[in-house]
Amino acid sequence: MYLKSDIEKWFERFDSEKKPYIFDVSIDRLTLLGYWNYNGAENFARLLGKINHDIRITKGNGTRIPAGFIFYDKCYFEIIDNLKYKDARPFRLDFNPNKLNEKEVQFLKKKILPLLSGVSASRIDLAFDIELNLEEYQFIEDNNPKKRMYIRGRGLELQTLNIGSEESDYRVTIYNKLLERKAKMNNNPLEVSREERVLLETKKSWWRVEFKLKGQAATVEKNFNAFSENNVFRGLKIYKANYKAADDIRTRAMMFYLINHENEWGNLTWESKKKYKEYFEALSEYDLVDYLKDCYLSKRDKLEAQYMDYILSDSSKNRQAR
Repeated sequence: MYLKSDIEKWFERFDSEKKPYIFDVSIDRLTLLGYWNYNGAENFARLLGKINHDIRITKGNGTRIPAGFIFYDKCYFEIIDNLKYKDARPFRLDFNPNKLNEKEVQFLKKKILPLLSGVSASRIDLAFDIELNLEEYQFIEDNNPKKRMYIRGRGLELQTLNIGSEESDYRVTIYNKLLERKAKMNNNPLEVSREERVLLETKKSWWRVEFKLKGQAATVEKNFNAFSENNVFRGLKIYKANYKAADDIRTRAMMFYLINHENEWGNLTWESKKKYKEYFEALSEYDLVDYLKDCYLSKRDKLEAQYMDYILSDSSKNRQAR
């Protein structure tokens, strides 16, 4: 079977008339941790009293370790008991930047984050929205295959795939966003934004690929950048192979079996995995991840700047800026 060279594949990325449409890349979730600056805990307690319509305490009210929501349910916060967890940064803030309006973003940057020092992320989710049906695609990992969980519909069509465990520092979630948002609109219409309603009306397909980076994988510092291409994609490949074009019936049968029994990849020898990965690549029009990378690299600086804008709002950075 003829295998394309790297230069042939590179040129095809720009010549293909069937180039997939990736219409959005965004930070879909941020979890920030920080230390109290000076009398930050007391300042935050006073802030709670003054702006109670924006901040809702759900537990620990009147104690030194409250938890609750800011802007109704858009941002979750909690104060960690640093007497019990001495090495922990005591303030945690969890939110989706896409859900905040400009006024709310400025409130976080001017009222909340300046009460803290040493702010950095413990989680960053990067989301790619694609006008493409990914039901029949193969999701192949080059290195260290991870635990997988498939959620399928009544007709066994793929709805959600999780690659990696919830506890790991790196997880990929692929799911039918159109289906998820339509279900949300039927059950809780107020939770679907105006922009999402437009997409539901205009898109025939809308799938999302999310890269969930936690712990070390979410670190941004001199020696490691969570936003680096290698950290985000980590050898993932996404193919839609025409297995019927394989040379012999045995190969076609094996590829068909792997397409319909993805977990069987784990039972192949190293040589067999390599062989069938090459078949999937050779019989696929493209690797979708190549296009995800192209789109990501064109927007990475903007995404990293958005993240750094939150981080640079903490008190220690503010003092350095002066």
